[in-house]
Amino acid sequence: MSLEDPPGLRPLASVSLTHVQFDPSDPIGMVMAYISLAPLALIISYVTLIAFRRDLATCLMLIGQLVNEGVNFVAKKIVRQARPTEYLGNGYGMPSSHSQFVAFFAAYVTIYTIRRLHFRHAVWKPLICAACILMAALVAYSRIRLSYHTPKQVIVGLTCGTIFAGLWFLLCDNVLIPAVDLDHPIARWLLLKDTSRIPTILVFEYENAMEEIRRLRELDSAQKRK
Repeated sequence: MSLEDPPGLRPLASVSLTHVQFDPSDPIGMVMAYISLAPLALIISYVTLIAFRRDLATCLMLIGQLVNEGVNFVAKKIVRQARPTEYLGNGYGMPSSHSQFVAFFAAYVTIYTIRRLHFRHAVWKPLICAACILMAALVAYSRIRLSYHTPKQVIVGLTCGTIFAGLWFLLCDNVLIPAVDLDHPIARWLLLKDTSRIPTILVFEYENAMEEIRRLRELDSAQKRK
């Protein structure tokens, strides 16, 4: 606390989750800072998807994402390697949590897209995979550009996140999803469903929705004729 601070007040700390510093003289510093917030946007997307779709695969992916963060937290405590600059946040830097987070997301979505999703047009699969990989690469680069992590810390984070995503997908696909009883009262109360085995899920949902819309229209027309 400095001499100018009012008496009785303690020093305040910032929330590092959204507090990203950058060099204003860097022409792309601000862009990198916003890109670095991608994990926060992904968490919001997870919660939104789960709240409105109640899909088992998405729920398990979020659980895996959180476990992945727990693995990163433990790894940092074990390795205890400092960040390249002391003034950018507290805690250790090996492995990079941002890099491990986005690597898990990109790898899991890529595997799930290739193994489970089907589209009418083949171009969608490579586009989705490329977009996820590009996002992960940009976030990882932003951590180096903003001096929050060394290249080695970022590479290790990317590697750990990718490996864990593959292991988590195998666990979900072979153990967790088959073990969940969707007819259990709790699952039914939560409206939990598993669409991972349904081919072309977008087409399936569209056709079922349109069928119900047509049925309701016919019902309305019949009532008006009465």
